[in-house]
Amino acid sequence: MGTVQSVAPRLSVPSSAGESPEDPSGLRREELLRSAWEELLDRQGLLTTHAEHRQSVWRSLSEWLRSGKPGTLPEQIPLHEALSAVLAFRKVLEETLKDTEESRRDELLRSVDALYCAWVQPVCGRADANVDEFLDEWLDFADVGHFCLDTEGRVVFWGRSMERLYSIPASEILGRKLFDAFPAFHQEPEFRELLEKAAEQRAPQQAQRLRHRSQKKGLRYLNVRVAPIGDGGGKISGFRVLVHDVTERQQSEETLDRYRKYVQTILQDAADAIIVLDENDRIVMWNRGAEALYGWKAEEVLGKPITIIVPNDPRSQREIEWISKEVQKKGYVRNWEAERITRDGRKVLINLTRTAIYDSDGRFVGSSIIARDVSEQRRIEQQLIQSEKLSAVGQLAAGIAHEIGSPLTAISSLAQVLIERSDDEFFRERLSLIRKEVDRIARIVRELVDFSRPVAQTVERLNPNSLVEEAVRIVGYDRRLKHKQIHLELQPDVHPVEGGYDQLLQVLVNLLLNAADAIESVPNGQVWVRTENRGDEVLISVRDNGVGIPPENLPHIFDPFFTTKKPGKGTGLGLWVCLNVIRNLNGRIEVESEPGKGATFRVFLPKCPLPEGRTVKELRG
Repeated sequence: MGTVQSVAPRLSVPSSAGESPEDPSGLRREELLRSAWEELLDRQGLLTTHAEHRQSVWRSLSEWLRSGKPGTLPEQIPLHEALSAVLAFRKVLEETLKDTEESRRDELLRSVDALYCAWVQPVCGRADANVDEFLDEWLDFADVGHFCLDTEGRVVFWGRSMERLYSIPASEILGRKLFDAFPAFHQEPEFRELLEKAAEQRAPQQAQRLRHRSQKKGLRYLNVRVAPIGDGGGKISGFRVLVHDVTERQQSEETLDRYRKYVQTILQDAADAIIVLDENDRIVMWNRGAEALYGWKAEEVLGKPITIIVPNDPRSQREIEWISKEVQKKGYVRNWEAERITRDGRKVLINLTRTAIYDSDGRFVGSSIIARDVSEQRRIEQQLIQSEKLSAVGQLAAGIAHEIGSPLTAISSLAQVLIERSDDEFFRERLSLIRKEVDRIARIVRELVDFSRPVAQTVERLNPNSLVEEAVRIVGYDRRLKHKQIHLELQPDVHPVEGGYDQLLQVLVNLLLNAADAIESVPNGQVWVRTENRGDEVLISVRDNGVGIPPENLPHIFDPFFTTKKPGKGTGLGLWVCLNVIRNLNGRIEVESEPGKGATFRVFLPKCPLPEGRTVKELRG
């Protein structure tokens, strides 16, 4: 590679003294230049060069303008004084030549600029031991631009890397002011501030990712370092500037950052639980979907083993070990259903897909888990299956009811006749038991039929208090309540409700009988029945102080055929019937229970207005 560019060969040099073309003003060139110099000497304050040094500067200047070779300055003349004189001379010369032909004027001015560069270049270029050919080659190899400015902002050195990065050869830029050649640098305050700060503090300054608007390449991002250059006399003679164009890196980082944000947003806002594990099955990422599903916040589980969400039973522990081994062996486990535990101890059924993660060398470095709660989906599927079973049972029950209805009626009637004709107490008691069991069979069949074809009933306005009193009277003969207390707390002005009398009575009887079962083994078992107005609804509540309902059973108590009673004590249909009756009346049932502290069932029904001219007490119930 060649040496640093010399300015003399590429700039236009005036004709020799022998040719001395005349200016349009009629003055010979030497006379024109001498006139400008004398004008400079006469202008007070413009020429700051010491008086004893001015003649030496003029001789060097004249020699350059005649031969194109810069004269040698005596060592006692400070460089900054000589440079100041050249700049002052150029200013006066430019004014003197204002009426001169443009091409001739520019030729003379470029010649003065060339002298200036020739004197300042050794400070910034070849004469500086730190800026030699090797350094310029190294900077070019490193894609770092390198140029030098004098104190007036003129470019006095333009390295190869600057030519390549900006597509501007040194011949077009040397001697020009940087801010004239690159207006964007003047408009962008950051670069000017770097220069000013470097001059003020006499120390290198730098800026990272400086935004620069290039005329040829558009927006660029530059790392810039500006270092002041001393003249050996304690003064600054210029600045060395290093420029590293990091636009591609910046754009790559911005693209990568956008992609990272996109991925992070997708991962965090996904409805599914997404978990990332390291090679030791420890949690390194936990999205908001996982927080919602399992209950733990990310900061609570990061760094912990995945077994934190696995039930602590042998089957589940063996299962998670198999999944981990299968992922490392096969690379994935897809659509696997398993039970997991939440922060509050609940078990949830999930469908998971776990996929291995490998690095660029193919080494296993972890795995990702995408999990979805399918508990509700499976519950709905089971309800659908149960509904289909109920439909089949209902159709069967309808046929059975038709076939055995008449025989049961006959048996019940015969038993009643025998009771009336017999005086034997033993036989009368046994016959009563036969009638009771026959009635129970008929009731079960009727309940089964109601599932598939609810019995149509006349809807009428009813008095809730009267319904409660009738239900309590009916269950009062039950042996389970023989020595128990039932407390009535009935609001006198309770609003009427609409419904079928028999159906609502059946609901209340079922709730009271369930309460009777709950308090049967409790020494001081009691039941409270309450009615009250609640806004646009009427509340009927049945509360007991019995054994209560276990938390795991609460979600299932309204499911058909679900019962915790002993075999033969219940069909598991009572609460299902209650729920459907109340729902058909646009009402709802709520239950609250705690083991050992009893249970409370609340029935909410829409209130309805009283018939004109009637009171609640006059209504049926």
